[in-house]
Amino acid sequence: MQLGKVYLPLWIRHHWLLGVFNNNTLTLADSSPGVATREDVNNLATLLAYAQDAPVHIKWFATPRQPRGTVECGLHVVVNALLHQTNALQETDNKPQQRVIEYERRIGPIISEWLNGTMLLPQVFPPLLTHIAEVGIELINAKQVLHKCDTIAEMGLVEVTWVEATDEGNMLRTWTGALTKRKAASWTIEYQDREGYFIIPSPNVNYLMIKSEVEDWLYEDLLAKNVTIPTNHATLVGDQTSVAQLKEYFNNKEQEYSPLFLTATAPSTRRTHSQMLKLLTSMPPAYDKMDLQTAILLYIQRRAKIRKWKHSTLLTKLASIQGALRLLPFYRNHSPSVILSSTVW
Repeated sequence: MQLGKVYLPLWIRHHWLLGVFNNNTLTLADSSPGVATREDVNNLATLLAYAQDAPVHIKWFATPRQPRGTVECGLHVVVNALLHQTNALQETDNKPQQRVIEYERRIGPIISEWLNGTMLLPQVFPPLLTHIAEVGIELINAKQVLHKCDTIAEMGLVEVTWVEATDEGNMLRTWTGALTKRKAASWTIEYQDREGYFIIPSPNVNYLMIKSEVEDWLYEDLLAKNVTIPTNHATLVGDQTSVAQLKEYFNNKEQEYSPLFLTATAPSTRRTHSQMLKLLTSMPPAYDKMDLQTAILLYIQRRAKIRKWKHSTLLTKLASIQGALRLLPFYRNHSPSVILSSTVW
């Protein structure tokens, strides 16, 4: 039996820790290293290997430790599972050196509200990341930042969440920008609403999360957060959909945003999606009979040449278009989700 991704809350020697099993790898997040012994971990790996008839490798997440003498291990398991869900945890081959953080007083009540259904999951992350930032925890080191940037550099805009040291203490910051040039040990990034260019990773900066703003992941993420697709569960492929069909969908009544959708998406994302959909539906009639995938590439590349867009700008536009079409049913009544999925994308 081949197992998919499985979250394992593990109770070992009166201590909770989190295991994430995926692709023959068991990755552990342990808020009190040393309670679960190497033998305990190896026995668990052996059990999983037997269940799927394949060897299992052990890795660790670089997660904060609970304060000594506390019983916060269960709360750390829940928080670490949420951080993993947002790709904020980094794997290491060995047990990492971890800083201490206390969750019980500030984050415990928030988690309780979420579990009781009085708070939405997207509302949990801002106070959680703010608390981590104020403590000065680094979730992703410089080497991992560079590797992440290399991975997502051609996916359009990137979102960087980091900690800024101010006179009032550590503050959570999230900036969005485009990676423009790879250097020996860093990238040059041009942030929106910030003048000039910056270096990433930057010395003496604690990074919490770096992710691409290609919103292709957002569709599945919205479903995971129980945001119901409003009116149409159909899915179409871009090379089987014409520009004329898209224009028909766009003429449908605008979909009223649900509170969950508003919470789960940033205003800037919704604005950009709306702009891209208006741009696509303004394509000249000569494009109407073309398949959507081909037409978009020709039309956007033509605009890029006329407007002398940078390569990064072109990639950003294409990424935003991809995300907007994927979430089309959230913007227009009775419209399907359109996937741009051929090799040209």
